[in-house]
Amino acid sequence: MEKDLNILQKSINLHVNDIKRIQGAVSSLAIKKGNICDELRRQKVMAKRTQEQINKSKAAENENTSNTDATKG
Repeated sequence: MEKDLNILQKSINLHVNDIKRIQGAVSSLAIKKGNICDELRRQKVMAKRTQEQINKSKAAENENTSNTDATKG
């Protein structure tokens, strides 16, 4: 009886250790994903702002060239 109990306890501990190992791996992956997603979101916002500035400068540049062409013609 005692031998069976020892075998059962060892198998339970192995399962518990597997569960802890898997949970640790999943939590570290979740942390990495969270850091990456935040960084990607920040880069996306910065790229959008940069593109808006480029579009504004192009629009102002086109407006200036159209104004100078109108005064010449």
